[in-house]
Amino acid sequence: MDVAHSDTYEELDLEAAVEQAKSSQGISYVLTDRQKGAIYSVLKGNDTFVNLPTGYGKSMVYQLVPQCVDFMKLKQGHKESASVAVVISPLVSLMRDQVKTLRQRNVTAGYVTDVLKQPVEMALLRQGKLSIVFASPETLLGPLGRELLTSSVYQHNLCGIFVDEGHCVAKWGFKSGKLDAFRKSYSCIAEVRSLVPSTVPMTALTATASPEVKKTILQSLGMSNVNTIQVSPERTNIKYSVTSTLAKDPDSQFHWLFRDIQEHRKQTPKLIIFCQTHRQCRELHAAFEDNLGEDLIFHIAMYHSCTEEQRKEKVMEDFTKAGSFIRVLIATVAFGMGVHVEELYNVLHYGPARDVDDYFQETGRIGRDGKQSYATLLNDKCDCSSDSCNADVTKGWLAKHLMRPSASTETPQHFHPQMRTVTDSQRVELQQKVEAYRDSLLQGQEDAMYSGIDMTSGISVSLISTIVQNCHLICSYEDLLKYPFFNDTDAKEIWNVITETLGTEFSSDIVCDTDSDSESDDSVEDEQSQHSSEDIVSRPVLSSNSSSSSD
Repeated sequence: MDVAHSDTYEELDLEAAVEQAKSSQGISYVLTDRQKGAIYSVLKGNDTFVNLPTGYGKSMVYQLVPQCVDFMKLKQGHKESASVAVVISPLVSLMRDQVKTLRQRNVTAGYVTDVLKQPVEMALLRQGKLSIVFASPETLLGPLGRELLTSSVYQHNLCGIFVDEGHCVAKWGFKSGKLDAFRKSYSCIAEVRSLVPSTVPMTALTATASPEVKKTILQSLGMSNVNTIQVSPERTNIKYSVTSTLAKDPDSQFHWLFRDIQEHRKQTPKLIIFCQTHRQCRELHAAFEDNLGEDLIFHIAMYHSCTEEQRKEKVMEDFTKAGSFIRVLIATVAFGMGVHVEELYNVLHYGPARDVDDYFQETGRIGRDGKQSYATLLNDKCDCSSDSCNADVTKGWLAKHLMRPSASTETPQHFHPQMRTVTDSQRVELQQKVEAYRDSLLQGQEDAMYSGIDMTSGISVSLISTIVQNCHLICSYEDLLKYPFFNDTDAKEIWNVITETLGTEFSSDIVCDTDSDSESDDSVEDEQSQHSSEDIVSRPVLSSNSSSSSD
């Protein structure tokens, strides 16, 4: 064990170890400096706190470390070894997803819980034949976990303990007000350190941790002399919005989505609707069933902690792959942390998350490939009479920290190959024509008007205003697709309106004054702190990313 970690490792040796581990797993892309920095820190035997955004690739740290340690041991002249990393994970769905990914890369990995104990896997587990072992804190602190960690195999080969989704330590491990701890075992993980050699480092990984949460995590896990690897949790490819409707029942609130599913079926852009309770999930699923009928309800699925394990597996297997049959998933936080879903660019919160950290975790499921994505908070399902209303807290935080001018709302401060000349009268005419098109979408939709014009039509007042304001920069259909349209049909129709009104004549090779860029950055920073929650675009957006580019 002692030979596995050393402060005297040369940087070149560490880099060679990482490249060897990547090669053996068929990983061709270049790791970021922060990913490598976290791996190097663990290999040197340091306790490490990894705070990187969702989709950043935090899991690469524990996925590569065992093979890196084996490489370093061989380089030091020791006989071939089989290092083991133990990963404490909060959800079976996350463990299952990680194990599936690792096995596809020929990594020996497995997971165990107090309920799921397969005979073959248990034998491999006890023999130390699995290089990465996932377990819940309850299992690891129970009889089986203690048996494994104190066995000679693990005493000799354990190269690190990794607490994935480390914010769960603070969120779930302690009493909150009058509520007992959700999962008390999370506050007891430090006990594991008394069972393993003192040279085994502890690593906590999370996408979201306020200073208070970080302090709680480090203290609870007994981490000392900690190396911190972190960046802001902000995901620049996600547009955040908060909206509300006049309607208070799901039938009216989601009429726009029912219509889209009826029209597009399996081509409907994927969407997760996060609910805060099982009851909300059931009520919402019942509304979809009533409005879609037997022929279409199969495109909708529900996922929460009480969903049967077999059903969870089927939902996870289908929804996470490209071209999935399930297009809308109604879920609680039970579906989320760390799970990678292909072609997912939309998430809607049916009421606010418990806090901003949870909100970022749940919105972190979208746009993991870097493409433009949309997170909408529907705050109708909230009693905002309290000063500590979750929706108001979340809106205020978003307005202060994330509601910066984006590619679709500001005059870009970089090179524009084309720009058109637009008169004030043309802007007025354009706005009138676009509003007329939106009004045409409302015909025959009187019953759905309780949802509000924005939700029923899918084209918000804010969107129209933004397009009119920036129409001099919209010189191609691709330019228009950078704006948050509900579907391609609306985008095409509005593009026709733009060309009909403004023509197709452009000025070329226009370059903005780069000398003023640095000053404008500072002014944007000042404006951000003054944004109110009303500045946030108030409309639900579903993006298929069928032809839009990744910003």
